Amino acid sequence: MARQAAGLPGQPRKETADEVVASDAEQGGHSGELLALQDIDSEIDAVVHRRRHLPERARVDADVSRIDSMRSDAATLRSELGGLREKQAAFEKELASSEQRRSAIEKRMFSAQTTSTRDLQAMQAEAGSLQAKASDLEDEILALLEATDAAAGRLGELDSSIATAGEALLVAAKELDEAEKTIDGQLSRLRASRVGAKAALPEPLLARYERLRSRLGGVAVSRVVGRRCSGCHLTLSAVELEQVRHAAAGDVYACEQCSRMLVVDRSGE
Repeated sequence: MARQAAGLPGQPRKETADEVVASDAEQGGHSGELLALQDIDSEIDAVVHRRRHLPERARVDADVSRIDSMRSDAATLRSELGGLREKQAAFEKELASSEQRRSAIEKRMFSAQTTSTRDLQAMQAEAGSLQAKASDLEDEILALLEATDAAAGRLGELDSSIATAGEALLVAAKELDEAEKTIDGQLSRLRASRVGAKAALPEPLLARYERLRSRLGGVAVSRVVGRRCSGCHLTLSAVELEQVRHAAAGDVYACEQCSRMLVVDRSGE
């Protein structure tokens, strides 16, 4: 069949938008092979997409995210717990010093080392002040002990949850590995089929196909489905549709709208 001029109104064309085309001899008779290669590539793309979005992968990602969050919470809690213990240790040291001072004062008071009423009154006042301070410190220490116990309990629960989540992650990772192996086997078979499908096409037509695939989202060949191009889903004109449907078997036209190679699939005829 003679090549039809590109861009004539109402005419389907064999030229691509990049104006690199195979000769009629090269492209004629290869529509079936083009469709076969496109179908394989579309299936490969779908399988690769499925591999990237496996539910097993989502579970692994969710487990990892949950563990990271719990570990962050645990680190914050450990820091808080450390601060509580440091504060408790400081209060206990201050309490011990206060008690030691009060004990020394009371010893002097009751040892009759001084007979001055003024001195005794001063010592009694200081001892009373130290006793009140000790009572306040003991209350602070008790509150810190309660806060420390609560924080330690929460940390223990977090550590237990992290361990449980870690076990779940190991199971999910194993399931993901098995799912990936199954899909990788499928991909290996499809890629082997692709080698054979490529070999059935002349190099110029194959190069055109690969260029279009890289430029048009992986789809270089479109079927005519009803009155539409399956690539861009736009409706062909009545004249275009008639000419494409009655083209010689194997002729490859380019869609006027998207530049994909347009083929009428006659495999069922």
